[in-house]
Amino acid sequence: MGAWIAAIQGTPSRAIVVCMHAIPPVAASLTCDEALSRYLDHLTLRGRAPATVRTYASSIGCLLSWLAVRGRDPAAYPVEQVGTDDVTGFLLWATRAGRKPATRAAYLTAITAFFRYLILQGDYPGTVEALRARFAELTVTGIRGRPAPDGRLPALVRAADRAPVNAQGPRATLVTARNQAIIHTLFASGMRVSEVAGLSRQDMDWGHGQALITGKGGRQRLVFFSPDALAAINRYLDARGDDGFAPLFLHHDNAHAAQYRQLRAKKDGGEALRLSPRQIQSVVRGLARAEGLRATPHTFRHFVATELLNEAGADIRDVQEILGHASLATTQIYTHKGAARLAATAARRFGEARGE
Repeated sequence: MGAWIAAIQGTPSRAIVVCMHAIPPVAASLTCDEALSRYLDHLTLRGRAPATVRTYASSIGCLLSWLAVRGRDPAAYPVEQVGTDDVTGFLLWATRAGRKPATRAAYLTAITAFFRYLILQGDYPGTVEALRARFAELTVTGIRGRPAPDGRLPALVRAADRAPVNAQGPRATLVTARNQAIIHTLFASGMRVSEVAGLSRQDMDWGHGQALITGKGGRQRLVFFSPDALAAINRYLDARGDDGFAPLFLHHDNAHAAQYRQLRAKKDGGEALRLSPRQIQSVVRGLARAEGLRATPHTFRHFVATELLNEAGADIRDVQEILGHASLATTQIYTHKGAARLAATAARRFGEARGE
């Protein structure tokens, strides 16, 4: 790890959350530092976004720093001697040190991917299946319980729908209809805010209630819309009329009025009018504040994941693919599950939300 290793204070207690057996050593000789360096090079060559590489480096680096404080220098310690009991101890330390559940989940995702890479390269003992089975045990409630869906978000959607669409003039009508469509899109699809901002009209498959998007790391996947979301988007597009602009969600404030007219006259594609992720965040926060709630676009993403798992009974791999979770995403679409099965999983949730 070199000089950037930060000292981690504190020692986890002897109480064990799950019983794990250390993985037996093999004859490989890679040190922890060498293994991490190779893995980060691998992520870079695969075209992972720089932010993703930094996140994985930080997460795995925290584990190696924890080992260093306990007398195992990553520059010399063989990586194959790092066992699942070490990962358990590290996660226990992270829990008692006050790391948030999302942070601990990011640690485990990165660590799992790291050791999977090493197994496939022949630098770590065992099989990928055995690794997943061992590390899956670390997600039990003793370390991180499964959160329940936030019941306030449906109320926020209903509050957004109550806003009068045709009461305050053409521009205010557009803003209200757009904001309703944004809230419904987030609530139905669980997309990242950057993915919602990047939606264009041509992405929409109205007949199937879905869209093919390019998400994090340049990976493509299908996302799914409820009937209510499709209706809200259609109301917004009807209010816009045939403006010829490609982005699904546009600026409609006074500051962009002149630009709107100019680009429409030139039959421009309208990219300059596309809402940014930050502006969509502001829309959500503003609507939530008006209802006395705290919510962000990521709150909706969390809601979709937990509702699919807890209420719709979805398989975890289906949920990871629906949300484009990095731990299972590849450059090909749906290597594990068919698109029809994913669409059925999403539709089952929409039906249950209406009480059908």
